[in-house]
Amino acid sequence: MKRIILALTLLIAGVVIYRYLLSETRIVTKRLKSLIAVLEKDGSENTVEAALKAREAGDFFHLDALVFLNGSLSIRGRDQVVRNVVYFRNFRNKIKINLGYIDAESLNGAVITKFRVRVTGDKTDRGKFLVSAKWVKEDGGWVIAEARIVEEE
Repeated sequence: MKRIILALTLLIAGVVIYRYLLSETRIVTKRLKSLIAVLEKDGSENTVEAALKAREAGDFFHLDALVFLNGSLSIRGRDQVVRNVVYFRNFRNKIKINLGYIDAESLNGAVITKFRVRVTGDKTDRGKFLVSAKWVKEDGGWVIAEARIVEEE
């Protein structure tokens, strides 16, 4: 009887650990937080440093990623993501991204995240945005295949 209870306890513990630590939604949520850390900036940087950070940010996106801003297709592909990040970083000494709530769910092999962010920096308050991102598994890692960004009033 003790062996059965021990086996059931270990099985339940294994399932809890898997669902909490190794679940797709948890992994994607950690990747999202890592992306935000890469996008943030505290101080000046030269063009090479900006390009390296932009390339690092690009690694979070699918090669054929689509980014929609306020309903219109704004960015098509990882290379355009990188170019836009370089542009954004070159004109600001400080970028701070405050992440609001995160909702993540698995759906048909993808993970859909919905979250709010507030972007501030040295120039002005850049605004509040509601973001929905579809993450897919690519070469063993999770990347954004499509993002929809809506500026909030």
